[in-house]
Amino acid sequence: MVDTLDEDYILTPEDLKITRELDRAILLEKEFLSAIHQPCYLKFKRDTVTIYFFGHSPSCPLPGIEYSQQGDGDSDSWQSATCPIGDAFFAAYTKLLEKAKILNSFELDSSRLDAVYQVISDMRLLAVAIESLDDAMHTPSDLMDRLSYFCESDIKPLYGDRQVQSNTYQVLQRYLNGKTPDHLEFLSYVREELDFNYQCDNLYQVCGAILDYLCHYTIYEQYNSKPHKYSLRRCPRCGRYFTTSDRKIIYCQHVDEQGKTCADWQEADRKKKFAKISKNDANQLAEKIRCRLYSYRNAIKTSRDDHTNDPRLVDRDNLYKLYLKCRKKYSKSPNFDTWIAECAAQLPKSRNESYDKFKEWLLERS
Repeated sequence: MVDTLDEDYILTPEDLKITRELDRAILLEKEFLSAIHQPCYLKFKRDTVTIYFFGHSPSCPLPGIEYSQQGDGDSDSWQSATCPIGDAFFAAYTKLLEKAKILNSFELDSSRLDAVYQVISDMRLLAVAIESLDDAMHTPSDLMDRLSYFCESDIKPLYGDRQVQSNTYQVLQRYLNGKTPDHLEFLSYVREELDFNYQCDNLYQVCGAILDYLCHYTIYEQYNSKPHKYSLRRCPRCGRYFTTSDRKIIYCQHVDEQGKTCADWQEADRKKKFAKISKNDANQLAEKIRCRLYSYRNAIKTSRDDHTNDPRLVDRDNLYKLYLKCRKKYSKSPNFDTWIAECAAQLPKSRNESYDKFKEWLLERS
């Protein structure tokens, strides 16, 4: 670099510092890419994945995953592991974050977009994808392709080499062999025959391949007109990642030392949450009214496929917010017990009664 400068130019201490830091950034990036290098092949089947690791290793490259060794231990040998998608992602992402600690010792102005910052930026892209997959039904199938446009480091594409293989005509012929055509059943059958395979070079692409598969794969049930997808969620109790097609499930099936799964503790946590509510009868009554209005509002969402423009949903949502506003106002008043008792008396006594009078009563006291 010095040879390219003018003879009269003298490098200042600041120039030398920046030059050394930039050289160190390049070395750190190479060290990080070398640490996460892991050639493998991923084959998905519904909510499970089989990972084939090439080469010989005394232990599975992903911690916590059981594997089987194939071959004689030479260069042509390989290992395979079949496990739930969530377990594979948790193992790969945990190891990826551990190797990413290499980059933590580097400090440089991020506006220069040096080699290390490019990798850190791509790690943030992965975090964005993970957050999006918490609700897979509202995640675009080409999410990882979109994020790849913003990829700045040598990790491209984010999901490795995607290989989706299916001969739709042959699948249709096998399906129609003695069967009556059914749209939903055929879609489910096609998904069973469709192969999602990925060739990955590193742990980052392993994580990206799992996320890309979850974006694309859709579950079609024969007796349900609505498609489903596997969402990737992190258990609030153990911190492990898992997949589920039910948006209500937030706890995983990991078994702890007491022989109970995290899902078994979900009911205990729910009771503990409600136990925090004051034992005062007025507070308990106020919470019951809130739960009733909350269910009344959400009943529209479960009864209609397209409820975004339904005026009833807007009206019920305004009623729910109005109650919360009045409750907050009177909770600091010494007459709160009297107000909440009157509030409960104004509620409709049956499903056929309207909430209009109750809403007018709240408006007068808001």
